[in-house]
Amino acid sequence: MKSPWTPQIERMYQGITRRASAEQPLTKKAPKLPIKYLTLAIDKHVTPFLKNPDQIPIVTLRAIVAQHLQYSLCARISDLLRLRACDLAVTTLGDTPAMSITFRSSKTDPRFEGSTSYVIFNGSEYCLYSLLVLYYNRLRLYSSDTSCLDTSYLLPRTGNGTTSKSSRILVADGRYAISASTLMKDVNLIYSNLGLKHKITSKSAKSLGVSSAFRLGMSDDHIRVLGRWRSIATAQHYRAIDDTTLIEIFSKIMLKTSSTAVPRSLAALTDQASNSIASRTTPSWSSAHSAPLNRALIFQILLASGYLDPQGCPLNNDGYPLPQDVPEVRANGEDLLAIESSQTFIVTLPN
Repeated sequence: MKSPWTPQIERMYQGITRRASAEQPLTKKAPKLPIKYLTLAIDKHVTPFLKNPDQIPIVTLRAIVAQHLQYSLCARISDLLRLRACDLAVTTLGDTPAMSITFRSSKTDPRFEGSTSYVIFNGSEYCLYSLLVLYYNRLRLYSSDTSCLDTSYLLPRTGNGTTSKSSRILVADGRYAISASTLMKDVNLIYSNLGLKHKITSKSAKSLGVSSAFRLGMSDDHIRVLGRWRSIATAQHYRAIDDTTLIEIFSKIMLKTSSTAVPRSLAALTDQASNSIASRTTPSWSSAHSAPLNRALIFQILLASGYLDPQGCPLNNDGYPLPQDVPEVRANGEDLLAIESSQTFIVTLPN
C-alpha cells in the first residue's frame, strides 16, 4: 500500500507551516549573561567564607548554586526545581571524583525514563563539585550515597524558624521547592549589585552554557548528551553568539593594509598639494589677484585617486566616462546639465 503522504501533500504542509509561522510573533532570545558576573558572585559571596560556610546567607548561596548548575549542565530551571537532595550522589568516573545528578523527570521526558548528568571535580576555585559539597554542608542536606534518605528539595524555600516570630534567621524548609520567580528575583539582585545593568531570565545561564560549549568546540553529540537532548536542533535554539565570537567572525575577511589608508603615491601628492596651499596667502573677497593653484599638481592628484582617466576625462563611480560636455549648455551657465536622448517604445496589440 502506498503511503498517503505524497510529495504534493508534503509541499502543501510546508507552505501552510511557513504561512502560519509568519503570522506568529518573533521568539525573543534570552538576555545575555556575561560569564564574569557568575565568577564575581562566587568571589564575593562564597570564597571569603570557605572556612565558615554558615556565614553565607542561604538565599544568596541557593541562587549561585542554581545559576552554576544551569550553566554547567545546560539545565532548565524547572528541572532543577524538581531535584531532591537524594538525587545527587558522590561517585567516581575512572579515578576522577564526580557527583551524579539524576533527573527523574523533565519537560522532554513525559514517560519518566530519567537521565543522569555528572559534575566533575577539577580543583579550581569555581569548581561546581566543591560548591555543591559546601552547599550540602550549609543546608544540612544528605546525598543518596549516605545512609540517610533525604527527600528535601535541593532548592528549598526558606522560613523564619518554627514560627513566624521566633527567629529572624532564615532556615531552609525542604518540604517545598522555591518558585522560579522568587529564585530569579534573588539572582537579579545579586547581579545588579555586581554591576549588571539589565535583568536576566531563567534561560540566560542555560544559554550561556550552551554557547560556551559551542565556542569551546564540543561536538554535536557531546553537546546533546550535556543538555540531555534528543536532537542537536534544540541546543541551537539556546545558542547565543557572544561579542568575542562576533568580532572573530566578522574580522576574518576585513581588508587590511600595511601602510596608510591611501596609496603612497597619492599620499605624497596630497602632501605636496597641502604644502602648496599652506604656503599661499589667504585671499580676501576684495582681492583681485591671488596666487594660482598648480593645475598640473591637481591633475596628478585626481588621476591617482581615480577621478580622471589618462586622457583627462572625468569618471563616475562605476569607472565609466561621464556624458560629453555640451558647449551650448555651458554658455548658459548651467555646467551640471547634460543633454540625454530618450526613446519611446509603442506596443501594438492585435485585435
